[in-house]
Amino acid sequence: MGLLSPKGKKLTAEEYIERYDLSGLSQQDLIRSIAKDISESGLTKSGLSGKTNVHLEAQILYLETLVEQNWLILKQLEKLNSEK
Repeated sequence: MGLLSPKGKKLTAEEYIERYDLSGLSQQDLIRSIAKDISESGLTKSGLSGKTNVHLEAQILYLETLVEQNWLILKQLEKLNSEK
């Protein structure tokens, strides 16, 4: 699971938000800014493929997994807060 769709094709910020179902979160300006920064950084697994070694690609994959985990945590926290 990377930040890219078919290998080598970068996601736009809007595609990124849609892919991770972030449109329901509050503070959409901040979410869009983060999504834009991530999608434009080029520091993604496929963005570095062929240009780096295996260790760096493993680090990028690990960081992408952490980002996905953080989005899941944010969605769950917002859901819990809205139930109160």
